[in-house]
Amino acid sequence: EILLDNDKKALVEIEKQINQLKDEHAKIHSEIHTADELLDRTRMAHEAEEKQHQEQIDYMLHVDDAVRQVELKLAKLMSEISGTQAHIDVIDQAEFNLIGYSDGTQSLIEASRKSELSGIKGVLSTHLTVDEEYELATAAALGDFMDAVIIDTDPEQAINHLAAQMKRAALLPTSMLSSDDLFNIPEITDLNGVIGKLSSVVTGITEYGGFLNILLGDVIIIEDRKYAKTVINRIKQLNLPDYHSKIRLVTLTGELFYVLGPIITSGLKTDRKQQTILNRSRQKKELIGKKNLLIGEKEELDKKFSRLREEYKKLNEAGELIKQKRLAALDEYEYTLAAVNKLQHR
Repeated sequence: EILLDNDKKALVEIEKQINQLKDEHAKIHSEIHTADELLDRTRMAHEAEEKQHQEQIDYMLHVDDAVRQVELKLAKLMSEISGTQAHIDVIDQAEFNLIGYSDGTQSLIEASRKSELSGIKGVLSTHLTVDEEYELATAAALGDFMDAVIIDTDPEQAINHLAAQMKRAALLPTSMLSSDDLFNIPEITDLNGVIGKLSSVVTGITEYGGFLNILLGDVIIIEDRKYAKTVINRIKQLNLPDYHSKIRLVTLTGELFYVLGPIITSGLKTDRKQQTILNRSRQKKELIGKKNLLIGEKEELDKKFSRLREEYKKLNEAGELIKQKRLAALDEYEYTLAAVNKLQHR
């Protein structure tokens, strides 16, 4: 009986140990399950931080590339602005050095600059703005008056100066200004091949606008010389004797026809010097307009560049925080993984 009691006690103890082991196993199993869930969460958190970190890197690379592209555009714009300004400087230098002007005109302007002459208001061509299409026609019609000197005082002093220098120049005293419309005959300007009055396509003069009527009011632009004979015959049919000696026709290539017969030819190459004098004003105006557009574009790019640089700076600061969160998530994941492995080997 004593032996049987001992066996019973031993059996009870063994069952007790087995139950303890079962409880411990269940506890470990529960801890492993909890740890697995935590591991999943930390892995997902780590993957999310990795993804955000990579997206941040990709976006920073995109912004950095955008910054470089803007820098390249800015460099190109600066080069274009410099080139345009250089072209403007060449035109200004040519004007300052009086290149292309007659000796008499140069002498008068130089004397004015030295205060040896008063009342000199510049050269006519500098006060004109002519579309490129009409430059040759205008140069042919103006002739010697292309570089005429505008004077708002008695021209006697200028004439004496030229005589002493034995030089020739065209003068335009403001006292001869006229506001009258010297020429307006619809029967002529409405003919086929007739473009219109030359004075109507030449602009740019303000206070000296009367010179356009005096010098160009009697000039009609025609498209081609083949129309000259028809137009001249029509003028003669109008029985306008006062106009017979005044009216001139000029083609777009610079051929000049007088109603009474004389013709002055002026090809594309023969008037290249005068054309250069006349188109300076137009070219400079176009170049200044181009330069202003380029400067405006550069200012916009400067603003964009500043915005991108600021955005890149903020992204870099945010990237440091993301990097820290990513490393923290990695540490937590590795710690949790080690804890799970430890539980699984218990």
